[in-house]
Amino acid sequence: MENSKLLSHLRTFSREEGRDFHRWLLSPVHNRSGKLAPFFEYLRKSAPQYHGRRLKIENVHKFLYRDLPFKEIRIQQLMTEMLQQLYDFWIYQRQKASPIERQMTLWKELSRRNLKLYAESVQKDIEKLLDSSAYESDRYNYAHFEFAREEHELIFALGQRDREPKLQEVSDSLDHFYYYQKLKFYCSSLMLARFSKIEYNFALITEILEKVDEANYSHHYGIQYYRHAVYALLDKGDEHFFAMKALLQEQLLGEAAEDLQAMLLAARNYCIKKLNSNRREFLEELYELYQLEIKQGLIYVNGKIPAATYKNISTTAILLKRFDWLEQFLTDNQQAVSPGSYHFNVAILRFSQGRYEEVVNLFEKADYDEVLLNLSAKAWLLKTYYELSLQQPENDQYEDRLEAHITAFTAFLNRKRRSLPEHYLYYLNLARFSREMIRHSRPYNFDAEQLKSTLDKVLSIREVAEKGWLKRKIQALLLSE
Repeated sequence: MENSKLLSHLRTFSREEGRDFHRWLLSPVHNRSGKLAPFFEYLRKSAPQYHGRRLKIENVHKFLYRDLPFKEIRIQQLMTEMLQQLYDFWIYQRQKASPIERQMTLWKELSRRNLKLYAESVQKDIEKLLDSSAYESDRYNYAHFEFAREEHELIFALGQRDREPKLQEVSDSLDHFYYYQKLKFYCSSLMLARFSKIEYNFALITEILEKVDEANYSHHYGIQYYRHAVYALLDKGDEHFFAMKALLQEQLLGEAAEDLQAMLLAARNYCIKKLNSNRREFLEELYELYQLEIKQGLIYVNGKIPAATYKNISTTAILLKRFDWLEQFLTDNQQAVSPGSYHFNVAILRFSQGRYEEVVNLFEKADYDEVLLNLSAKAWLLKTYYELSLQQPENDQYEDRLEAHITAFTAFLNRKRRSLPEHYLYYLNLARFSREMIRHSRPYNFDAEQLKSTLDKVLSIREVAEKGWLKRKIQALLLSE
């Protein structure tokens, strides 16, 4: 039962969702089965992981059907029913989150039943909602179009020949919806171009850009945002990024979370693109974007912070030497990440602070389920042992531990070679060039020419993890000659 479809869905629940779903099951309006609510109460005692002996199907059956002989089909039927209830609950929650969607559904139903007076009252409410919206999103753009289209079709259905059929509103709202979507997804293709060789053909994109350039779309903030994002990612000037930033701060913070996250992703990608071109001033811009995401609560997914987001925020703060802020951020969000992710990020903070002994302790006690995080941790541990060997040259144990770690790291990489084809060579070269650097920099065997040769290889070969660190360390050794 632990591997069932139902439990895989329940594992995505936050505590609040679990509480609301329980209330849903207790309502006879939604659920008429007397077994589903106690079934869910029983399962919830194993949340959030939903593992353990109590989830064996025989134990569940014994709890729900104490006086009946075991029949697996009873539990399977309950699981199917609960899954359907779960889907209905999610659909209801989604509609509940959008007042416009609710009002639109009600307006259509009232109109279909020819309850004209009440339909007109709801129609006015919809118009107020749409007019009061100071921002745009996927949902609101489509709602404008759907409302105009429904009005148009209703006029014809009721035979109201004396009314203007709202064709201009249909056309304009369709354009706004289409332009927003087209620019948004074209922006996504430009971001993806950094990692993918796929070439996308976006028809009419030039014409759409020309249209929104010349027409009066200044009050359509979402369209303006993605217009600037496209131009920024096409390297048309930093002013487009700062226009994006101004729109985010002044107009777009009321956006639905998923829309705001997509917008911030475009802004972050521009900052990273500039950083890759040695525009270090964009590091501060990237940090400010993360601050905005944190303030808006956008870094959380079902109450958890994705490991990549947690690491990216940590890396940005470390590069800016915002150590005190990062210390607080990591502590405040310790429960929102796995123990491995927490220890990893604290370790790289300690490394940046020069507290290398603590780094070793943190990495040695952490257990990493994710292979790439494990790889990165081993690379950081290699760097830590090297720094300790420099810090305490009279203590041979650190150089011995460094050599042993490189040997073990290389063996680990060779074991994982088939499962890590994209990363294997990067980390293998880190281990290889680190060993060369150590061998040629020993006081009794210092060889500047060999070190220069190693540096040339590091700089010329693309597939080297921690290339910047290797470069700095070899150059420091050559300067100390």
